[in-house]
Amino acid sequence: MVQKSFTRFGKAFFDGNGDYLSVPYSTDISLNGDSFTVEGWVYPTNMSTDRRLFSTGGGVVGFNLTTGIHLLIQTIATTYKLSVNLKDTTASGNIQFTTTAALTLNAWNHVSVSVNNTSKIIYASISGVVESYSFPTQTAGIPSTNPTFEIGNIPGEVVNSNFDYTGNMKGVRITKGRARYTANFTPDEYFQIDGADVKLCMNFAEAIGATTFIDETGKTVTTFGNTIIVA
Repeated sequence: MVQKSFTRFGKAFFDGNGDYLSVPYSTDISLNGDSFTVEGWVYPTNMSTDRRLFSTGGGVVGFNLTTGIHLLIQTIATTYKLSVNLKDTTASGNIQFTTTAALTLNAWNHVSVSVNNTSKIIYASISGVVESYSFPTQTAGIPSTNPTFEIGNIPGEVVNSNFDYTGNMKGVRITKGRARYTANFTPDEYFQIDGADVKLCMNFAEAIGATTFIDETGKTVTTFGNTIIVA
């Protein structure tokens, strides 16, 4: 298990009651149908219910081929396992994978989801330990409504303290066109833009007390609730 102290800069704090960040639609964050990686450093302080980490969707909390969820990455209640839901081409189904390993409460965990859309494999990792799931008979679907990307919530979900992410985060990165992590690895402490396929890169290195967040690739990030940089 990789543990980090993150003594430089601060981290983003989500209070579990309406705190989340949103990135508007662009082709960069429309991930379904491509290979991709979504990763972040998270420090969860409450996982008593399912907690949203990262998601893309068209504004309806459900799986359909029009306005629904494209991708949902979350922790599972009480077991603390990492769950991945990727919309498929059926009317209301999705490709689902849950890890056997669990996140550690009140500790830093690097989490990642890499999808190889060609070989139809989902790779999910917790702190550098990779598990995989093959979906040879299913195909990733692309709902017709353009997705937004949210950190700590699902697009269109009513603010709900039962499911909003609770804890700290120290970095989020999206890579489109590449499944980064297909075998065990040592996670980078800070994310870099190491190629043109990096479509979002946030290290939450803003000043303590900041409520405006910077994506190093230049995308707009909108703050909801009381999300804030803390020491």
